[in-house]
Amino acid sequence: GLMHAYPVPSKGKTSVIQSLVDFCGRRKIQTLYSDNAEEFLSTCREMVIAHDGGQPGVPHTNGVIERCNQLVLGGTTTCLVDAGLPPTFWPYAMQCFCFNYNTQETVGDSPWHKTHGKSFVGERFPFGCLVEYLPNPVRGLESRFAPKARHGVFAGYVIKAGYTWRNEYLVWDLAGFTHANLKITATKSDQGIASPHSTKNVHWLTVFFNFR
Repeated sequence: GLMHAYPVPSKGKTSVIQSLVDFCGRRKIQTLYSDNAEEFLSTCREMVIAHDGGQPGVPHTNGVIERCNQLVLGGTTTCLVDAGLPPTFWPYAMQCFCFNYNTQETVGDSPWHKTHGKSFVGERFPFGCLVEYLPNPVRGLESRFAPKARHGVFAGYVIKAGYTWRNEYLVWDLAGFTHANLKITATKSDQGIASPHSTKNVHWLTVFFNFR
């Protein structure tokens, strides 16, 4: 039940191979089931993987992956709407949704548990939520006297080969959104937002209210 989506620059064979290697790591790929698109067929020939597939252009013969696609697309859209971010942020929202889905234990073991033999022990955050984080030393604050903790927007998880995780989260600094265009029509060129920080120190932001 483990699933993921990899945003890639093209549908070429190289992108497919790199995504498969990142996803599977040392696990052996027994059979690749696809819609017989050429990029998948050429990948199987290159990696010497057994291939099986449905009928091209007939979605119901690829029912499992079609349902998976609907789940990922719907979940990604929900993440973006809830976060108040435009569609241009979809690569981060999609991967964050998949990771949270894989690590969620509601009824029985999660896909993460079934894959790795143990439950996910990290903190799970919804995409786009407000958090506090500590910038890593490479991208630290300009002033050594500035507060160490920063407010940020949660962007996802740093996923390693074999779909593993080493306690690293992705966070945008909140200050980077000061002049960002967050309209639904925004494009990547509108943003000017730096790439997310990779950090091991992320916490829910605590907000206090005092009513009189």
